[in-house]
Amino acid sequence: MNEVVENIKQELLKRCNNYKEKYGYDFWNNHIKYVVKNSIELAKKYNADVEIVELGALLHDISMPSEIGPRDEHHNKLSDRTKEGLKDRYENIMKVLFS
Repeated sequence: MNEVVENIKQELLKRCNNYKEKYGYDFWNNHIKYVVKNSIELAKKYNADVEIVELGALLHDISMPSEIGPRDEHHNKLSDRTKEGLKDRYENIMKVLFS
């Protein structure tokens, strides 16, 4: 697995665990891991860039377990840290998330 993807996954898992401890909802096991699994399967089926699709799936709800912005706007939020960390891939990820 790509190092960038793995690092993002580990950071997301930490945030999901913190969210679970604070609010009792297991964002990773109840939602995100299924989105990632299904996204990867579809990417392979349709010959898409699996890495970009996986990143999009991992990040699609990053603002919820990160508690960035209001809940009803979580789908519009990506942290500046995420944008900076991905730089050259950000545009492709935005296409995956919002196309």
